[in-house]
Amino acid sequence: MFGDPWRDLEEFLGAVAADVPRRGEFAVVELGGWDAPRAPYVFITVLDGPGAQRAIVEAAPVPRDTGVWPDDVPADEDGITIEAPALPETLAAAGVLAAAAVRTWDIAPWDVAITYGGLD
Repeated sequence: MFGDPWRDLEEFLGAVAADVPRRGEFAVVELGGWDAPRAPYVFITVLDGPGAQRAIVEAAPVPRDTGVWPDDVPADEDGITIEAPALPETLAAAGVLAAAAVRTWDIAPWDVAITYGGLD
């Protein structure tokens, strides 16, 4: 009857990641509300790199025990950044990474806000 809201968020964030290079922007997934804190967040963008565009996904705090984020990040690290070639598959994976990070925040998937900004 109803879909899985976490899967829906994952697919939506994958679509967000796939669209940021076309619009030349970044997206930040964060807690919703008027007084949203500086963290937790997930930052998604695509930047020009040597020879090809690079997809960037950054999260703070470090998402732990997700099955998709690296597990070998030292405990004293505040955040983590993953970079890969900006291919359709990696941009879809950005949605998986972002939703996995949000899931560690102990909130419902509809308790997030997405902020967009231009890179120029």
